[in-house]
Amino acid sequence: MIIRGLKYGVISCITGFSMWVIGGLWHNLILPLISVEAEAHHEGLLLMLISYVVLAGFMVYLFLLLQQHRRGIIAGIETGVIIGILWVFPHGLAIAAAQGSSVSYEVLNTLYHIVEQGLGGIVLYLSFTFLQRKRADTINKS
Repeated sequence: MIIRGLKYGVISCITGFSMWVIGGLWHNLILPLISVEAEAHHEGLLLMLISYVVLAGFMVYLFLLLQQHRRGIIAGIETGVIIGILWVFPHGLAIAAAQGSSVSYEVLNTLYHIVEQGLGGIVLYLSFTFLQRKRADTINKS
């Protein structure tokens, strides 16, 4: 039980870190080059990393549930897509209503996060697969 929890924690850290890097590249390097309104911001990076690791923890839980019905990388991608929609879209609509921002921007932001978390879902699947193979190799050697 403890080993399983450690494994899920490691997978959450790997997945969260990967999404944090993808998000940082997009929001701080690419987006400011293509959008006049976007500005690179570097404050709160540690808190952002922690939030991505927590998000990845939810993804691990959902992945384990989805894996009962789907196998392989599709379960990872589906996990990321679902989390991307659930995490961003309702909040974006609330912000659009409260602050009068553009609903079309919130839809585009959701699409971006579907891609970001979908890539995170691929990393999640690959991490699970890698750790399962490592465990199988260890068992076979003993």
